[in-house]
Amino acid sequence: MAALKKSFIKRSELHEIQRSYQIEKDIQKVIEGLYSSDDMDKELDLEYDPKSLNDKFNATLSVPAQRKIKHNVTDFYQYIKSKFLEIEQENPNASVLIYSQVKTFYLKQKTLSSSQQEIFSNIVDWFYTKTQPQTIEAAEIVTSFFIQNCEVFE
Repeated sequence: MAALKKSFIKRSELHEIQRSYQIEKDIQKVIEGLYSSDDMDKELDLEYDPKSLNDKFNATLSVPAQRKIKHNVTDFYQYIKSKFLEIEQENPNASVLIYSQVKTFYLKQKTLSSSQQEIFSNIVDWFYTKTQPQTIEAAEIVTSFFIQNCEVFE
């Protein structure tokens, strides 16, 4: 019974943190763009070292989650990076502010849990709650971007 109570308290704390940490509205442009096949069909040269992702993961992140993140980075990283560059041209420093907000939210999650699986799920849920995309996959894709971009899981 005590474990169940602790679980409810922790969940309540996480929801309160989620409510208190805001994210700039410009992130909507990135998420909405994920549903447009026109931009997604562009051929982009992908330049990333997959070992750097592996170095960020630990045993607390499930193998399926690791594979999902790698897949998302391979398919969407360059596209999302280009969307942030567009946002930056329209609204200088907006992307820097978003990156900082994600990093801050991640660090707060890290103080509450050492499990990367839980942290990943909480960040996905935060994006999903704050941006309300059509699917949870969009929130997972954006979270994966921030893992590769070093705001999450250093």
